[in-house]
Amino acid sequence: MSSIRWAFNTRLWVNSAENWKMCLSSIQKEEVERLSEFVFQNSAVSSMIGRLLLRRWASKCLSLSWTDVQFGRTDKGRPYLVWPQCYKHSRDVDGNVSHQGDWVVFASCGDGAKIGVDVMKVEYAGGKSVPEFFRLMKRQFTAQEWSVIMSGHNDMTQLASFYRHWCLKEAVVKALGIGIGYDLQRISFQVASETLSEATVTRDTTVEIDGVPDNRWCFEECKLDDQHSAAVACIPASGKREDSSLVTLSAVSNLVQSSNLSSNEDGVGATQAADCSMGVDKCCGFELLSLDEILSDLGELSPVTDELVQLFMKKERAAWL
Repeated sequence: MSSIRWAFNTRLWVNSAENWKMCLSSIQKEEVERLSEFVFQNSAVSSMIGRLLLRRWASKCLSLSWTDVQFGRTDKGRPYLVWPQCYKHSRDVDGNVSHQGDWVVFASCGDGAKIGVDVMKVEYAGGKSVPEFFRLMKRQFTAQEWSVIMSGHNDMTQLASFYRHWCLKEAVVKALGIGIGYDLQRISFQVASETLSEATVTRDTTVEIDGVPDNRWCFEECKLDDQHSAAVACIPASGKREDSSLVTLSAVSNLVQSSNLSSNEDGVGATQAADCSMGVDKCCGFELLSLDEILSDLGELSPVTDELVQLFMKKERAAWL
């Protein structure tokens, strides 16, 4: 089974009523309602693309009709495939999607492994000094992690390390599906490589949980561009690290919304996937999807009103996104 790795840069979105109406008609009613509550167009578009990537995966790679794909959500907000319910291996494949800044990314793995992926834009616009921001976030990292973060020679290198560690923590939390109530100091990362690259995937990071090394986890990290970094965490069902070759990079929200620590994610367990390698454009292991590729795969679930479309078109774009 081939893993799937998809990424979409939201700057490629063509903002038109026609495109938005097509997308709205292709997702479930409850997701339409969720998207209507977004204040800014940017956030709504990113969330929409995430919804569509999940459905694209279920339809193309799990050989399901677009109209037959039905997602539910756990009490922690993690999507799961609820139809068809008769498949015996309904948890063999796991998928996860995340969006923040300019990127929406999706990744899946198989053989019962669990996967979490996160993407962050490396910037700071919180209104406080970086040292004050770090002071407010002190409880989110261990002393060892702070030592690594603070070893940077200026604010930007320290912020890059901060967001790198944040991505890793979110990826683990998302793989476990445990939500934002988890004490992040229980997870401590040892990063062997000082920096990330757009050209290569970093695989030498390890983790301790509750002070004990946990070698079951496999991590992959990279930069999508000069402002965005991504991390994926995978824990094989067998508990053997070597099985985590299934993990790929592709695709604890709102803890500090004003500081842009609000990545968004979803994951889903589903049936065994087919080999689903599509496209040729790559970015550090990601398959880059065009808007046309995404829109061409859509299937209509239900008609939407022009009123809902115009509600979106009247929304403003967030200046900081």
